[in-house]
Amino acid sequence: MDHPYHALVQLIAMCNGNSDGNSNNNIGGTKAQAAEQLLRDIIQSAPVFVGELAESYATLIKAYISLALSDTTHLVQQKYTKNVPFSTLKNQGGSRNNILKCLKGRQKYLPCVMTSPPKISLVADYGDGNEDPQGSERIANFDSNFSITDSGIHRPKIIVCIGMKGGRYRQLVKGEGQLRIIMLTTFKFILSN
Repeated sequence: MDHPYHALVQLIAMCNGNSDGNSNNNIGGTKAQAAEQLLRDIIQSAPVFVGELAESYATLIKAYISLALSDTTHLVQQKYTKNVPFSTLKNQGGSRNNILKCLKGRQKYLPCVMTSPPKISLVADYGDGNEDPQGSERIANFDSNFSITDSGIHRPKIIVCIGMKGGRYRQLVKGEGQLRIIMLTTFKFILSN
């Protein structure tokens, strides 16, 4: 509750640890259930902005997972790997799981760009969730197109997250094991801005 921008992402990733059916991700059913209970406890007892922020992150992470698991085989076979509209993905249709629509309607308590987390506040002061925390910016949207890497076993997707201040953050979304998907998106990594 003191450091929601840093702890919620990992906790929610643990809650989703078994959602891909991958038994190699070190998140057993008991651990996932314990993480879910802890998340429920946090949402109920934390300040309003932390509970709302948790729900925003949970929605966002489900959209990342859906995107990561979206099959792009047909696009790769057609050599259509650059500036691909999200509409070409078959399981991205529902608004809750569509990376472009998942945060629509949320005016407050938007998550920070996960590849650019805020600086850790030694006094646990991150405002009331309405302002961008120091050293980060909240998510405004995503580019409407994505690319597919030229190599890699699972051909990860490259997306661009747009922050409230106009920052553009390239992110690699990889579909092997839910915890890994989320952990990859929580650090500055691989592709530079």
